Amino acid sequence: MDIKQDIYSIDFAKTKVIWFADTPLIVPDTFTFDQEKYVKAALRTLFFGNTSVDNILKNNYFKDHVEMMLEHERDYEKSELKEYDDLRNTFFQFQEKIYLKYKQVLGNINFEEKSIAYSHCGIIYKKLDSNFSALRMLIKYDYIYECYAIIRQIIEQIAFAYDTQFRNEIEDFQSPTKSITKLKEFYPKIGTLYGELSSKTHIDSSQFPNHFYANLKNKEDAGVILRSREKTFLICHQALIMLDLYACVFEHIFYDEINDFSCIKKNKTLLKKRETRNYINVFAKDYNRLIKKNHKRRLTFQ
Repeated sequence: MDIKQDIYSIDFAKTKVIWFADTPLIVPDTFTFDQEKYVKAALRTLFFGNTSVDNILKNNYFKDHVEMMLEHERDYEKSELKEYDDLRNTFFQFQEKIYLKYKQVLGNINFEEKSIAYSHCGIIYKKLDSNFSALRMLIKYDYIYECYAIIRQIIEQIAFAYDTQFRNEIEDFQSPTKSITKLKEFYPKIGTLYGELSSKTHIDSSQFPNHFYANLKNKEDAGVILRSREKTFLICHQALIMLDLYACVFEHIFYDEINDFSCIKKNKTLLKKRETRNYINVFAKDYNRLIKKNHKRRLTFQ
């Protein structure tokens, strides 16, 4: 069965959740306040029946609800959360720009007359589409620990593609985990990141402090950490390293298809000055500046 998979693709990084009663509604993050108001009025119309959207909008109960929505909107615009969201959105925008740049090149390659190894490299890179989509969704909704597993899987696939380009037959292909060794010859720092991701993906006693919180003075104040906005930014940093790796390996494998190189030299070694690497430092500085600003603000209010 031929399924046009693009029609099912949703970039959750460009969405947000609004609530109607106990029902979550996923909408574009550009959804305006007025649009939210009218959607909720329309849903109340369906719920009650025998009334119009205009009558709902004029209803005093709904007017009070709109005032409460406005108050929450104003509070959000002045909040630390808004500042964190704005910074994270810059990450999403940069990630999308870089990824789409190489995805377009990949889409223009005719693999029919290429070698088996080259064609498999193309398949692997096309497969990364779903990984990137999943990662963006998890980061958007602060599922930090699941992100470690996705990033680790992406690195393994990139390593597999890198190693595969040097092989001739399918029987010669190495496993993704074994391919990491070959990848380190080209991108040495990946070994350290891969090791960190492996330790954080597997939950053992050493990881308990990262997954649980406890208050020894009050045993009821304890629980499991499922999501964290603050720790999401550590994920963004690792995701940017992975994005840099993605771009560097792409240019190495599909060297003959690229006109404008951003990551590697003519001899296929890494450039020190590359856009993806530079943005890792820019993002880290912006994040540290935000942390210091909000820490100083909290001290002032204390």
